[in-house]
Amino acid sequence: MRDILSDNADALKFCRESLGFILRDMAQALKYESATPLVDIDTYVLGGDSAGGILALLGGHMLSPLPTAIIQSCCVTDMLEYHPTPPACYPPSGKFSDDVLHELMKERDVSKAAIAAPYLSEIPPPLGMGRLPRATLDIVWGPSLASHDGPQGPEADYTEEEILWTARQNDLANVALRDSLTIPTVFRREKFSSEEEYVAEVMSMSPLHLLGPPGSRATRTAATYPPTFIMHGTEDAGVPIHHALRFVGRLRELRRPVAWRYVEGKGHAFDIWIGPGSPGWDIIHEGVEFVDKRVREKKNGTDKVVARL
Repeated sequence: MRDILSDNADALKFCRESLGFILRDMAQALKYESATPLVDIDTYVLGGDSAGGILALLGGHMLSPLPTAIIQSCCVTDMLEYHPTPPACYPPSGKFSDDVLHELMKERDVSKAAIAAPYLSEIPPPLGMGRLPRATLDIVWGPSLASHDGPQGPEADYTEEEILWTARQNDLANVALRDSLTIPTVFRREKFSSEEEYVAEVMSMSPLHLLGPPGSRATRTAATYPPTFIMHGTEDAGVPIHHALRFVGRLRELRRPVAWRYVEGKGHAFDIWIGPGSPGWDIIHEGVEFVDKRVREKKNGTDKVVARL
């Protein structure tokens, strides 16, 4: 987790140091002239959905300079309470015992790491709905030589090796959710000598805990936390809505700029299926307007908001 955050900080540093020169060279090549700087390298907005939303919220605590605003959807804010309602994937295949799956989750050999994989809902039959084109799956697994005639004509077949791979991925997700192993695996629980050390590390990477407990004085980072817009579906089974409720509640208690939309009946990452003109687009538009307003306020010097200390 800290490695990912370090990468984010390095990416921001690179942009601040290099983006102005890159754009200047591009403008010169295009013979474009401007009386004003092509980019304000200290004004930026962070956005994220689900796991990316966690990184966006943590950026409001850890990056320098701070983001001008944050927009996030459906993310975990309390890392100690990530317990989605299982199953969030297809039923177990029965091909692997619990002992085998638990040992697989302990595997730390980087040579065996999977660097790309389709979502569980997109893995091929018999476990998934096969929503990804075979050509896309070929990029992940390599081309399959077998073929057969499907409903829309010739289709690639799935080898036993591919089916076993998808079954294993599915079963690992099931056992991780059932036994609450997701966060311990992410944080490498085995590295810590005590439960207290492990909990302290998780809390240090938890956006909600970094704001301080309810009723307490603002922490150093909470006192300057950027303006934030939060979206969350009320029926999110992957990340229960209390993650958004508590985070918004704490920001309001600290009198930090925050806006939110809790969308009735919507599940996890509902916003990725919404496009311009479709139902729910007003929510996305509202979030963009929120962060745009904060950018304009910063440029105009009217963004002076102080937390209650």
